Amino acid sequence: MIVAAFQLHAAAAVVVSEDVPLPGGTAALTRALGIEPTPDRGRFLYEMTRLLYDAPEGRKAAAEAFLQMVRQPPGRDRSARASAERRRSSGDDAAEFVPIPLTVDLWSSAIFHRKVAPREIVLAILADRAAALLCLGLSMLDDATLEYVAERPSLLDRIYERSAPAFVAFAGSLHVQNNRLSPAGGDAAVSLWESLVPEKMTRPDRFMLQLLDVGEGRFAYLYGVVGQDAAVRPRLLRSVHGADAPAGGSGRRAVAARVARILVARLQRNRCAGGSCAAAAQRRRGSD
Repeated sequence: MIVAAFQLHAAAAVVVSEDVPLPGGTAALTRALGIEPTPDRGRFLYEMTRLLYDAPEGRKAAAEAFLQMVRQPPGRDRSARASAERRRSSGDDAAEFVPIPLTVDLWSSAIFHRKVAPREIVLAILADRAAALLCLGLSMLDDATLEYVAERPSLLDRIYERSAPAFVAFAGSLHVQNNRLSPAGGDAAVSLWESLVPEKMTRPDRFMLQLLDVGEGRFAYLYGVVGQDAAVRPRLLRSVHGADAPAGGSGRRAVAARVARILVARLQRNRCAGGSCAAAAQRRRGSD
């Protein structure tokens, strides 16, 4: 009976990733997007989504032109699309397999709401900013957490439609085990998060959605930093939840919102320091 129960559980396990064909291979696609060097196959989609969308202001013109071509609906400018495809690929036999989080069927049904062929899924994700950011966030999850969200298509759809950028900010701090959310900052921080977000952490899917919605997603950035940056975690928790912090949920939310705004502003400054803001300004001037 024990063996039978184990086999039943194994058969019911959710598939959290799938290897899909990429016509032309990884090197050809990175050349088309003006990206070098070519990321490793195992991290290909994670690195491509990060490079294209995590700092999109610095994206090269070649990448923007290629993505615009891919985004065109079927039947429009087919000759340009076919020409680009010929340059990128030497045929189906040249396909290289790369892993994606979730499965093609789940991406088709829960996110794109249309049937996407396995050989088209990588470009479909990369061409859609919200899908690419969702993919980037999913790539940061451990297998147990990825399995949890894979079992909830409506959660995936909601994140895709409304909150993909904020999801990337805190995905690395999301950890669900046995349908329970491990709080960023440890068990002592549960009361903090539940005072900021009107939902219990024992209901991970509802808590995630509220965290993404409350404060225009800024609390998601705060959650991400508390979960991932051990150096600043104690100071952040003291400022929002320490002895000198305001009492009551409304006071804590005000302080947390202020801290979160500072974190978001710092993130934007860091991107500008890397030259991405200048690149964006130059591109805007060129389009005027």
